[in-house]
Amino acid sequence: MRFKRLATRPAGLLALSILLSSALALMAHATAPEGRYKVAATEVTDRRTGLIWQRATNAPLDFASARSCPGLESVAGSSWRLPTAAELVTLVDVTQVEPAIDTDAFPDTELEPYWTSTAYADPAEPNNYWAVDFEDGTAGPHSAGQQMPYRCVRTAAVLP
Repeated sequence: MRFKRLATRPAGLLALSILLSSALALMAHATAPEGRYKVAATEVTDRRTGLIWQRATNAPLDFASARSCPGLESVAGSSWRLPTAAELVTLVDVTQVEPAIDTDAFPDTELEPYWTSTAYADPAEPNNYWAVDFEDGTAGPHSAGQQMPYRCVRTAAVLP
């Protein structure tokens, strides 16, 4: 009720507008909770999921080429791979757009879909895989022949 009365007066409307603008501005600059990520030069450990991510974005490739995470060596018996859709979605920061990810941890994230290893289960589209779009955090199917960026992941032996 108080907002309704406030919004009917010119000064109140201005105050309400300023309050809402301030709240939205704060939300736009939010990042992951303090301590969620352990950031190193080339990789990021997600303490919540136990996954270790490549910090940098890889150049766009088709699905078959990106699937093996070319050029990355195994570390302590843990091989780099494309993440599943469920894993990649954990990087989406719903308080952010353009990009919808913590840019302190992943500074060079492209505003486009990233490959996942999860096949799109539609018999009419047998050669499609899920991708997560870091422009806005949405996910959808994409043809395996498309060239898209990707970020590889591996499993940590022990949570840090």
